[in-house]
Order: sequence, then structure tokens, then C-alpha cells
Amino acid sequence: MAETRLAFKAGRLFRRGNTNFVDADPTKGAILLQNGEDGLLHFIWKNRSTNEIEEDLILFPGDATFAKVEQSSWGRTYVLKFSSSNQRHFFWMQDADSSRDEEFVGNVNRLLADPSIVPIWYSEGYNPNSAGPSSAPAASSCDLNTPIYGNPIPRRLFSSSPLLALTHLSLNPPPTMQSQPSNATQAKDRNYLQLGHSLARMSRAIAQTADLCELMKVNLDAMRVLSASHAAQFMTVAMELNPDEAEEDPRE
Repeated sequence: MAETRLAFKAGRLFRRGNTNFVDADPTKGAILLQNGEDGLLHFIWKNRSTNEIEEDLILFPGDATFAKVEQSSWGRTYVLKFSSSNQRHFFWMQDADSSRDEEFVGNVNRLLADPSIVPIWYSEGYNPNSAGPSSAPAASSCDLNTPIYGNPIPRRLFSSSPLLALTHLSLNPPPTMQSQPSNATQAKDRNYLQLGHSLARMSRAIAQTADLCELMKVNLDAMRVLSASHAAQFMTVAMELNPDEAEEDPRE
């Protein structure tokens, strides 16, 4: 049975086509980290309105990190990125209290590094990052003329809705970053994922085969003991039925 290790409220953001801009989805959601029945760590995004799982990513230890998007002046936008590919998944915190953001993010990264680790929580009343309620970013939180990696944010891209004010953040990567994963990279990720599932199934099958072999060995040993016991019983019965032949001298 799957074991939930961590859960907190968060929404998603999506890239706008092939651009380096992301748009926020106002749907209420939650991020869950679970140790699945397959023995692997699952990074799940669940729709809190429908209770449906809409995203389920299988992660290998040390392959991903959960980091703050520094281009966001609101400060509660995060990205799940992978060391083995250019894949990116963007999220924004939906809890009204921002004081536990760092606590959740720290535990996410600890579990991404080691799924067996126990999450670390602040003691009651200790909120080093308390900054008051901040579930939705205000439109004034973004400086429209502030360059992001040298590119100003176009004023026309901002929505009048306070909730969507964070949605049009420019995410132009620095020269050292690649923007979009290639088809070959996506295919490689899918193959690694299928390989992980196959190895997990093979591991379970090998364990079951080992158990069956051990059971067969026990049964064979029992059969040997039973056969020896029956043979001794047959010899005793034969001697009782033919006492004269047992006493007869074999030289006559």
C-alpha cells in the first residue's frame, strides 16, 4: 500500500506554447510525495476539487530538486527540475500562510534525495519565515520594468486578476540553461521510466521465485522422511506376513 510521506497545498503553472512564459492555473491542488507499492518515490499533483490525481511522476533518488523560481518577485513560485533531463514542472504555493513554505520545500528536497528519510518539522510556535497570509500574489508585487535575465516583463502580459498576477513571469533561462527538452530526451525519460517499472516487477518476481524454491525444498525433505518411514513399515509388515522365509537358511 502506498505511503504518503508529505503533502501540502499547491497549484500548477504551465508554459505558454514554446515561449519562456508560464501561466498559472487557479485550480485548487496539492502536492503529495508517496512511497508507492512499486518501491519507488512518486511526486503527485492532486486536484483538491475532484480528488483526482492528474500528475504522477516517478522519481529516482538524487534525480530531481524542488527550487524557488528567483524570477518571481512574489516569491512563492517553485520548479521541479531534473538532473537527467531538461524537464520542468512549475508550482505555486496555495496555503494562506507562507511561513511554512521553506519547511515544506526542505522536506521535499530531503525526500527527493532519500525517500526513506523522516521529514523534519519546526517546533510549535517557531516560524522563522513568518510573513503573514499570502495565498495569492498581488498585482503590485511584480515590478513591470525589472529585467529578468536582461529581458523586461511586458506590461501587456499581466492579467487584471490578483490571482493571475504571477502567471506571466518571464522565465528566459540564462545562457547555461536549455529551454525545451528535445523529443529524444523525452523518449529517453519514458524509456527510463519503463525500465524502472520493469526492474521493480522483475525484483518482485525473483523474490517470489526464491520463496517457492525454499518451499519446494522443505516439501522434498518431508517426502524423503515420509518415504523412509513407509519403507521401514513395509519391511516390518513383510517380515510379519512371511516369518518362515525370514528364518529360512539362504544356503538351502
